Amino acid sequence: MKEIKLQTKVCIVGSGFCGYSAYQKLKAEKINLILVEGGKEKTPNSNSEQPFYKVITNKYLPFLGKFKIKNQLEPSFVDRKFTLGGSSECWTGWIKPFEKSTYENYIIENENQSWGDLRLDNHEKEVLELLNSPIDDFDIKKLSNKLNLDLPKLNKKLEYTAYAWAKKPLRLKNYWKNKINNKLVFSKKNNRKDIVLEFKLVDFSTKENKIKSLIFINQTSKTKLYIEADYFLLCMGGIENARFLTKIVNDLDSNNSIREYIGNFQEHPHLYNIAHFNKGKKELPNIITSRIKISQKVHNSFKDGDVKFAISAWNGPGTPKVTFSISKNNQYTFINRLKNIFRNQIGRVTIPNADYLITMRCEQTWNKESKLKFNSNQTSLKWAVKDSDFKYYSDYLKMLNSFLISNSFAKDFFLTFDSKMHYAIPKRIYGGAHHMGTVPLLKNKIIINEKFQSSILKNLYIVGSSAFPLSGFENPTHAAMATSLVATEDIIKKLKSKDSNA
Repeated sequence: MKEIKLQTKVCIVGSGFCGYSAYQKLKAEKINLILVEGGKEKTPNSNSEQPFYKVITNKYLPFLGKFKIKNQLEPSFVDRKFTLGGSSECWTGWIKPFEKSTYENYIIENENQSWGDLRLDNHEKEVLELLNSPIDDFDIKKLSNKLNLDLPKLNKKLEYTAYAWAKKPLRLKNYWKNKINNKLVFSKKNNRKDIVLEFKLVDFSTKENKIKSLIFINQTSKTKLYIEADYFLLCMGGIENARFLTKIVNDLDSNNSIREYIGNFQEHPHLYNIAHFNKGKKELPNIITSRIKISQKVHNSFKDGDVKFAISAWNGPGTPKVTFSISKNNQYTFINRLKNIFRNQIGRVTIPNADYLITMRCEQTWNKESKLKFNSNQTSLKWAVKDSDFKYYSDYLKMLNSFLISNSFAKDFFLTFDSKMHYAIPKRIYGGAHHMGTVPLLKNKIIINEKFQSSILKNLYIVGSSAFPLSGFENPTHAAMATSLVATEDIIKKLKSKDSNA
């Protein structure tokens, strides 16, 4: 096999949102770097086209040990694209910074699992700029004032939350295309060509408790690539970050307390069409049921794009939070009634005959049973959601029902699926394509610290939603990019300190 050796200041692995954030920050400081992407330029059309990224999942999630909830999670293709630009190629564009509740939350049985004193707020505006967000402040009171809205008062434990969409969701493939270095020849004249494609990260070498080089293989050209750098940044997503750190831990014989947490898996359970209702005497405000377009004409702080309010529910620290997406049911046509017969047979969510549909996007409480396992030939995932989480989800749905009925916004409120032991339990559960907590920041910082620097190899940083100790209730893209900026700033600071002392 042909071998190539390269040297640089910083090596970024992964060309998705986190790799993009780091790249932008380092380029602004004119720091020499190489970014390596394992996928091809072409976006795969099926999971057979991304052979390096296959995950075997469990078929069911049990509830109360007796009811089976079908697991519709498909991490190998639907959730993640192994390609230039990463999952930005299939991102639907939801923009949402973490809210205060995410940082306040904790796990009752595991005090080590929390955000501690770390806050990502300092990078909120910077990430919103990168995502071209149409709004720069998600505060509900300020946003409703700018939109001249008088939102209905919510019952206790319910609150409003907001989402935004850029006019065009960020897609990264075109950004990278003119930066690809196919010849692997790097020079000052060629410093814009610093992206390497189709090299899969497979190994590493160390020296004095640091990574000396990362080792990549291109199976097509039978080429092995060694990259030496001062610092390395893993931006490969929750599963691949955990896979490689597992290899590091196994090869270096690290302690078992680290192994307990690496590969733990959190998702955002999506309960599509969990309930439905007909309109009451009062009309629900459009801003709750539909996106509305905004621009500078609406308010001078806005850009072109969409915003939408949703209702969230939370029982406070120690419990999972959820959001309710309420949408007008424009789908119950004659054709869709026929399609429902087919949907029901293949296990897909059917569309009820009602004026409004309710989907729940839920936070998953950390669960030691929810785990990735890696070996040389296979990656397997047991996705496990606690019974108590489903009970909370059901209780929250009752809260929403009470609000809608008491305010005459609804009548004929129904569960789409038969209840189980008086709980609203779905027949099937989907994910949000969010792979979180697989290499978590912990209170004792035994895996990574608050700069997302590895505790095992000091020049390695691991960023993205894999670093979340708690998932938050929706949506991880913004916060994942913020972790990348925190790590990159630390790298820049160290490089400048090193240069000044040289």
